[in-house]
Amino acid sequence: MLQSVASDTRRPRLNPLPFPSDIALRFDLLIVLIVCVSIQFYGHFWESLHVEATETLAACSSDVFAGVFDPRLLTQDVLSASELRGQFAPQFAHCMALLRPQTAWKIAGIVATLAVAGIAYWCFPAWKLKSQRLVPVARDDPPGLFDALIALCDEARLSPPPAFVWNPLATGLPVTFGRRRAYYVALSGAFVANYFYADRAAFRAIVLHELAHIRNRDIDKTFMTIAACLAFVIVSVVPLLGVNLFSGLALHDTVLLLAKTVVWSALVLLSGASVLRVREFFADVQASQWDGSPVHVDRALARTSAAAPHGPRAFLSLHPRGDARRAALADTTPLFRLGKWDALGIGFGAGVVIETMNGLVLGLVPGDPQAAVLRVTIIASVVTPLVVMIFAIGALATGIWRGAYAAVLNGRDPVKGTAAAGALFALGYFANQMLLGAGLLWGGATQPRMSADNVITLVEVHAIALVLAAIGCWLICDWIARSAAAWTGVAVTNRSPLFVLRLTRAVSVAGVAGMFAWGTFASTSIVTLGPHQTFYTSLVMIAPPMVIAAFGAWLFPWSSRWFRRARRDRAPSAWVFLDDAPRADLSLRLADFCASRALSTGVIAGLAFCLWIELLRFRRFLPRDIEDAIYATFAVLLRVAHRAGDSGFALVMAIALTAALAALIAASRRGAFNALYGLCAGSVAGAVMSVGGLVTIDLNAQSTFESSMTSVLLYLCVASMAALPASMIGALAGKLRKVSDAYAGLSVSRKIAMAALGFIVIAGWIKSLSDVI
Repeated sequence: MLQSVASDTRRPRLNPLPFPSDIALRFDLLIVLIVCVSIQFYGHFWESLHVEATETLAACSSDVFAGVFDPRLLTQDVLSASELRGQFAPQFAHCMALLRPQTAWKIAGIVATLAVAGIAYWCFPAWKLKSQRLVPVARDDPPGLFDALIALCDEARLSPPPAFVWNPLATGLPVTFGRRRAYYVALSGAFVANYFYADRAAFRAIVLHELAHIRNRDIDKTFMTIAACLAFVIVSVVPLLGVNLFSGLALHDTVLLLAKTVVWSALVLLSGASVLRVREFFADVQASQWDGSPVHVDRALARTSAAAPHGPRAFLSLHPRGDARRAALADTTPLFRLGKWDALGIGFGAGVVIETMNGLVLGLVPGDPQAAVLRVTIIASVVTPLVVMIFAIGALATGIWRGAYAAVLNGRDPVKGTAAAGALFALGYFANQMLLGAGLLWGGATQPRMSADNVITLVEVHAIALVLAAIGCWLICDWIARSAAAWTGVAVTNRSPLFVLRLTRAVSVAGVAGMFAWGTFASTSIVTLGPHQTFYTSLVMIAPPMVIAAFGAWLFPWSSRWFRRARRDRAPSAWVFLDDAPRADLSLRLADFCASRALSTGVIAGLAFCLWIELLRFRRFLPRDIEDAIYATFAVLLRVAHRAGDSGFALVMAIALTAALAALIAASRRGAFNALYGLCAGSVAGAVMSVGGLVTIDLNAQSTFESSMTSVLLYLCVASMAALPASMIGALAGKLRKVSDAYAGLSVSRKIAMAALGFIVIAGWIKSLSDVI
């Protein structure tokens, strides 16, 4: 490994330190998990001590479930179904009242858990100093040690430096501990003898590693993790196990509660162990940067790493394997990627938070039955999922962006792995729903009961939702990766990558939040319309976010060109690489987002459609044979539309086919931006076709302004919806091409074709407008 590290330093190592690290992500997931699981455990605690009240609550919840899944609702119109649901409002409010005592226990439980964790975190340094008999390192005893330690602190730019303590009789490697603004580095007498005097280079590498924990700000997270896990076990797990074993619950419910306790406790402790493991990788990297080379840190790892466990036992280890640390030291690329378990954990954490917060809301919302049901519905269905998903998508976007950035600089495909990340995120979210369903199936006197038909209905709904969510998350992750590839050239010339990363994350979150909010409004409006709802009203309701998303998906990456032009003469910033290796060999041959060909493809496709509808309108001026040939193309679409039940579908199908063809052609290029080129071509074609449809069809039909704008919105929506799948298909086809298309601008023939089509179509528009006037 030492030899491989030496050879790898010939090419610059990418620097992961300026980016938000997995330490913060995993720590946040752990705290979220501890809070939510503690809330659930104290809810079970209350249930175990109040068996009769729990059974009453279960019976009440079962009645509400029966009302929600009442088969009569499927045969009623919207108003009648709303009246039927309104009859269950008093019953629902009664269940909420029964939940309030349990809610008070939940709040008390999480306050107690956090309080014990805070006390443990605060007292841990004093306990460690006393229990291990650590004393300050004297300035002259051992000779030269204190000065060497302070010199390393100056090199690491740690001001003020940590307090150095030691036990001359102890063995083992140094350990950094403490709390904010009061950090300690503990040394042992054996370490000083074996390294300070015998191997000064290894001594330097190991101490720099410990100081790197302070620079990376993971000491507080480390001991908060230990304190939180300890408090969770003492305050939440042990009391619940005791009450579970000695309460009056039936054996059926006792086994279920015991299984929940074991599973959730294991998840919390495994999450805590992952926080402690991942921090070591970043400390190694930081130490190697200070040292100017990974060679000495790698040699120290080779000397000090004991045989670490492999397989499932590795998840229980508090330190990563030595070979994994040395591999990450030689090639830092894995530290940029979002791990599969991290993507799954983000989705799972989002699902747990939504379920837990909604459980608290049910017991806290006051008001009369009708108002309480309305408030709970809005909070549980809209507010809580929206807020939680904003943070979840932000965390997911950060990991995807980092991985795409590293892939671009390494000459790899930035989109690779995004489909798996999106699918795992969706799977993690629905995994919590599966656990809830398992609890309903298990049943018992203290569990709400549902009929087998209702359970099957829920499973079907969640299966469909999982597939749709996986597709949606894949598309979001795919877009984030492609946008990161477009903005990488800007990021590497900035003082920090955080501006570009936060900008992409903000756009992603805003897009998801906007589509979620509009989707809620649109679905509510469509349901309210009831029997008056049609295919066209559905399209119009979903059109605004669909059109904005289609244009924004390629306009945001395209805007990076203007920033890159302003920084054309700038060299890559010093933070991009860890080592002081020459950066001239990396002239950053980054792919530029050149949308000219995609724009021209969209314009040509849109103009061809406009020419087609103009020929249809003015075909009476043409020879008979040409007239029949032109109408024959429309007659085929018209027959298909009649079979679908509406002749208006003929124009919709023509728009969809044209946009899909333009997107497919533009996306078939090889490269990181092919799908975005497809969306560009499809949406631009839709814009041109919308203008043509407005001038040639709607204005001549003497439509009102409102109906004309609705038609334009409809045309844009259809084009955007058709362009999305065509772009992804074209991108997959583009991957099969072995040679990338070198951008050489627009050809003369393409410019002539655009000019000729544009001249003919505009002449037809002038004729159409003159007929109206």
